[in-house]
Amino acid sequence: FLETPYYPKYIPEFFARLEASGFDVSSEIVDAMKTLGVNTIDALDEDLKQYILLSPYIQGLSINQGKIMIYSDEFGDYSFYSTRKYLLSNKKALAFIRKYVTQNYCHKASWSLIQYLDNANLLTSLLPTYFEGNYYHSVIRNQDGLIVDAANQVVYDEKTRDFLFKGNIVAETKKEHLNSQLQVAKEEEDHESKEIDFPKALLLALHRELKAMKKN
Repeated sequence: FLETPYYPKYIPEFFARLEASGFDVSSEIVDAMKTLGVNTIDALDEDLKQYILLSPYIQGLSINQGKIMIYSDEFGDYSFYSTRKYLLSNKKALAFIRKYVTQNYCHKASWSLIQYLDNANLLTSLLPTYFEGNYYHSVIRNQDGLIVDAANQVVYDEKTRDFLFKGNIVAETKKEHLNSQLQVAKEEEDHESKEIDFPKALLLALHRELKAMKKN
């Protein structure tokens, strides 16, 4: 993570060109969260901290009892946890996070991790990319109303999800309904039904991704 594309004297010009090309500059906060989630538990690595502070949109970082804070003059302040810190007392969930590579596998990771959480919902949202376009991203809403982002290994509140990630939920399923909804989706597909709705089709696709991960 220390191989930075930023060189201090070129930073203003670099970001001016990015913004002119339609870059969503709030992504700088999101990317910092992802990097810190994977690399931080109880203390900030000083080199990592200096790397993140090269961004002109981040003015400070701190950590207190595992809660990480990002301070931004332009976008406000955000707090979150690494999943490895937040789920420290959940041995099965922690073992899963430590065993598998989760980055870039949001659907598979969320589907697996939710099995170890009580009263949780699987959420899949349509998120904007850095520039134009969108992509689907799956996370878990836990019983405390927090977002457990299994792929990015961070836990944050819904305000953060709405403002920074700009998620538009397209499918939400309670943990206890996952299997029954999946069965309905399978039956509809088996009958080549033209009526299968998007959430069920998405659920079926997520299940197949999970099976593929287990085979590997």
